[in-house]
Amino acid sequence: MYPIEFTADIEVVDEEEMKLTHDIVEQMAASARCAFERHRHALRDAHAKSNGI
Repeated sequence: MYPIEFTADIEVVDEEEMKLTHDIVEQMAASARCAFERHRHALRDAHAKSNGI
């Protein structure tokens, strides 16, 4: 099977995509603000990583 080359006519954009994107960004920002208030540093949204040898 071969990949489909992108053209604008094959993408279907959900009518609520802009609202959903805004809501996700707001939730991530709220999470970052909460972490800042709790720890007073690191204004970022990140997943913890556990690496070790």
